Amino acid sequence: MSPTMLKLCVFLAVCLAFVYVSNAVDMTLQPQANGHDVVEAVVNLIRDSCLFADDKRFLRRLAYVESQDGTAASTFRFGYYGGIWQVSVDKCV
Repeated sequence: MSPTMLKLCVFLAVCLAFVYVSNAVDMTLQPQANGHDVVEAVVNLIRDSCLFADDKRFLRRLAYVESQDGTAASTFRFGYYGGIWQVSVDKCV
């Protein structure tokens, strides 16, 4: 393969990767999103903010205990909006 052709292939690969990444949907912002990847993404966002110091992965463990990472049938039920962590307003006050 010629050097020019190689450069063109690399350029196209980078362009395709950029298009793929730019079209990705942030599932942490989607209503009723659930699953291991969503929980990990949210926990990482919180950890990166340095809001909590050494939380021993409390939020990660809580999500699994309360709703099996949002996959439990009762996670998103009518009239209750506690989400993956099952946190209601009365638990916050």
